Amino acid sequence: MTHRHIPRMHHLYRTLSGMLLSIVFQMGCSADFAAGALSTTTSEEAGGATSYRLVADDLSEASASHPSNHAPLKLLGRGTQSRIVNAKGEVLKAADADGAIYGLELSPNRRFALIYYGSAKYSVSPSDDLSSNLSLPKVPPQRSDATGFAWHWLDDGHLLGNSDLPSTGTEGRTASEIDSLPPRESLLYVYRLVDEKLAPVQIDEALPEAFWVYQTTGWNIVLLSADDEMIGARLEKQSDP
Repeated sequence: MTHRHIPRMHHLYRTLSGMLLSIVFQMGCSADFAAGALSTTTSEEAGGATSYRLVADDLSEASASHPSNHAPLKLLGRGTQSRIVNAKGEVLKAADADGAIYGLELSPNRRFALIYYGSAKYSVSPSDDLSSNLSLPKVPPQRSDATGFAWHWLDDGHLLGNSDLPSTGTEGRTASEIDSLPPRESLLYVYRLVDEKLAPVQIDEALPEAFWVYQTTGWNIVLLSADDEMIGARLEKQSDP
């Protein structure tokens, strides 16, 4: 959970800060959102394209738990009766006619809230200002047959999206049988908050083609295979030359 910050050149930092604040004001999000996202992005990433690769790793490392802290936000109830409260029990956001709330996950440093509304609809908000939000992509680009994303935190500036390509062997099967079929392939994408960039993840051949993201602990991942086997993995990033 500890993030190593790489020193930036002063003029590069000023340029990035100006660009990011411009984007944030256009979105109507708070300056805290911008500062938090920028602080988790290294100078190598901000200066150029970054590629990602998922490789096999030790399961005990991948499943290590987050440090125990008192959560500043909590989801009470689910669906149309749900509400998000702070540590004092005050309601900060409640389900309304525009959408129910089915999930809440805080970023590792508790600075941002990932809120799930159902049907692949997610948003990210600063933990102290749920009225400001950024909608996350619902489906992978140019993959019309893919399922909607399920999003997970990597760090306070990056999220991991898991999508699937459904099985094609559905002929002659009932609806319940089709629902129980494993996907033919799993897709992973990393979403970077600082510039709203979505990048595909290359999956190592040593890992199964079809799986679900069961848990993320930083950039360590626990996968659940179609055979219900827990598999350890690690997400690596590399700036392109």
